[in-house]
Amino acid sequence: MMLMTLVLALQAPVAQQPAVDPVTGATTETAAPAKPKKEKIVCKAETRTGSRTNFRQVCHTEAEWKMIHSENRRVVDKAQRERGWYEK
Repeated sequence: MMLMTLVLALQAPVAQQPAVDPVTGATTETAAPAKPKKEKIVCKAETRTGSRTNFRQVCHTEAEWKMIHSENRRVVDKAQRERGWYEK
């Protein structure tokens, strides 16, 4: 019985200490990954072609809107650069 008490007494301080990551040396409390930020969703009303009153709502994240804008800009720039190549 005394041996069991001694073993439990020696293990108790070790169990209370946070685990240490061997690679970074950080404790598990600080090594936990941070929660990713939830991206803000932006909705815009788009008019459907051929109508002034027929709208639809399109929702994307801010990063997706930036990507859509840059892709549209790239397509327009390419069309303007290549305009007239067939008129020779």
